[in-house]
Amino acid sequence: IITLPYRPDYISSINFSKDSRFLFASCFNKSNMVFDCQRTKITNIFNTNEVVEWADFFDNNSKLFIVLRNSNSIIYDIRANQTINISTPFTSWPSVFCINDDEKLAIVGSRDSTIYVINLKENTKVFDIKLDNASGISALYLYLGKIFVGFTNGELIIINYNDKDNEFMESCNKKDYPKATKMLDKNIFLSLLPCAKIFDDDWEDVLKDAVKLLSYEKIDEATNLVEPFIREKKKKEAFNFYLN
Repeated sequence: IITLPYRPDYISSINFSKDSRFLFASCFNKSNMVFDCQRTKITNIFNTNEVVEWADFFDNNSKLFIVLRNSNSIIYDIRANQTINISTPFTSWPSVFCINDDEKLAIVGSRDSTIYVINLKENTKVFDIKLDNASGISALYLYLGKIFVGFTNGELIIINYNDKDNEFMESCNKKDYPKATKMLDKNIFLSLLPCAKIFDDDWEDVLKDAVKLLSYEKIDEATNLVEPFIREKKKKEAFNFYLN
């Protein structure tokens, strides 16, 4: 169908966009390209500061999320042809990831069997969890409310975050934040469900109410109000600013 331009080194990573129009390929010499299969031409060539382990398209194929061997993660804007964010959210070597359906989060596996959940808008870590298998994660796939995790020793585990009984969804819809938080404490992967976005969508209003309570010196009430939200570092810092 198409013969792609020759690349200068061993290919380390390759991936298609969801609509199969764009192809990303990376080399061990740290050079990368984006190829438009529809127009049969290279649209982007850029270098990274380390070898790319895995990359994928998001935001209507306008951006790339890239993880490197040096524990960096990069957001690259294809249309602007520039890196817009570099972060180091990992404490171990990231190996593979998948992006959730609404393209807001990336679930990243690493060589020490830690799973990281990354906010793609800000390129920041939402949470991480260490799995029991110590051999290292070599494959990740997201499907129908489950995370399939493959390890280098051949083991496969399935993590279920689909709320079968709809209890978590019901708590979110009723804005019962404390109950929803208790369920998140038991299964943090429930935060991947679309209904969990209330903790972001409602935060500004909750913070305003908490600040109002603080102005009346109702510190305990304000603290209790934000308690379900401040599991996230950024939200905790925002509340502590007013609390202090």
